[in-house]
Amino acid sequence: MCRDNDELSRKEIISEIIVFHPRMKTILDKLISCTIASAHTREPQCMIVTGPAGVGKTTLIESLKDNLSSSNDFCKKSIPIVSIEIPEKATIDIITQAFLENLGDPMSYRGGLSEKKSRVIKLLIARNVKVVIIDEFQNVIDKKTQKAVFHISNYIKSLINQTKIPYFLFGMESSIRVLEEDPEDQLRQRFSVRRSLEPFKWDPEGDNSEFITLMSIIDKSLPFDKSSNLNQYDIALKLILASRGRFRYIMKIIQWAGDYSIDNNLSHIPISALSNGFLEQVGTDKLVPINPFDLSHPDLLNMARKVFPKRQSPEAPALSSVFRK
Repeated sequence: MCRDNDELSRKEIISEIIVFHPRMKTILDKLISCTIASAHTREPQCMIVTGPAGVGKTTLIESLKDNLSSSNDFCKKSIPIVSIEIPEKATIDIITQAFLENLGDPMSYRGGLSEKKSRVIKLLIARNVKVVIIDEFQNVIDKKTQKAVFHISNYIKSLINQTKIPYFLFGMESSIRVLEEDPEDQLRQRFSVRRSLEPFKWDPEGDNSEFITLMSIIDKSLPFDKSSNLNQYDIALKLILASRGRFRYIMKIIQWAGDYSIDNNLSHIPISALSNGFLEQVGTDKLVPINPFDLSHPDLLNMARKVFPKRQSPEAPALSSVFRK
């Protein structure tokens, strides 16, 4: 029984590891800076953060929530931060109801759209909200007509104008197109502060110390007697290839491999467990067609050159190309 409890505790340690690297801290500091500045300016300092899935946007949101919620400047009735997520096929009515639910309105579903929108504004002010976060912003344009997108954009502009608090948008790279193609140019001006959180890349001929250092930090956080050598060059390279540079996938691989190693009473995570963790949690695709953990050093470098080529990313598709006709 004691061993079972110990194994459970060690697995929880792995599951609770949160990777917060310097790039994320830089963006978090900017979000906090915009929040502070907005309290002393006529126009709120809004910001948009974009990046592909799995790079840490959700971790950033949670860190910002923790930072603001820990402040002692709010009374019991205040809600320092309101966070909503835009679902697929979202409408203004759905977004408005999400606001009301997060603001603690027990009758969020009651009333017409105009009445709901009015209640949102009143509650945002009455609850002394300091920041509004809108996540999954790319869903504003997902399979919607141009007219529907602009209605939602205008609603967000109206909220900013009437509440005078900063709004932070989070989403995929395509989110930027909503701002760029605003015919009145007002939403783009409101979100002139933009940051991108990209996956880590590997340079076979360059310096990869930042990623290797992060692997060392994770290794030291693992509940094992011996090092798993995650910061060893080839193992770090295998992990970044297996994850495509996205920390969500890295932690999924390590979590599976760590649980396996604990179940089998191992003193560290062996490379074979990481290999199986990759197959179980991520798997191969066109970008990574074979298991990186099976490759020799020269083959790893060749794969890295293909997965992380030295060229600029192509521009995101025009907004009109993602609208339904």
